[in-house]
Amino acid sequence: MKSKQHRIAQQASKVNMPIFNEGDKVLLLRNEKAGKLGSLWAGPYTIYEIDPSGSTVTIELSKKKMRVHVNRLKVYQSRGEQADHDIYGKIN
Repeated sequence: MKSKQHRIAQQASKVNMPIFNEGDKVLLLRNEKAGKLGSLWAGPYTIYEIDPSGSTVTIELSKKKMRVHVNRLKVYQSRGEQADHDIYGKIN
């Protein structure tokens, strides 16, 4: 039993979950691509709420709120703007 717990702990330590904050602008991965040259990402959307586990966030889509997993999001950077922190918690 201890070896199973040890293996699970090792696997969990290697997971790189992105860290988002409320109010961050993000892009949402689309379910399907819009044509051959279409974009894979939609947005930018604003993060409204973060789940306590950090695995899901609520984003605001034109007055509607949608709950999505963080794997479907990436940080939005407008042109000429550089993020002050890396999404994996490292400060630039």
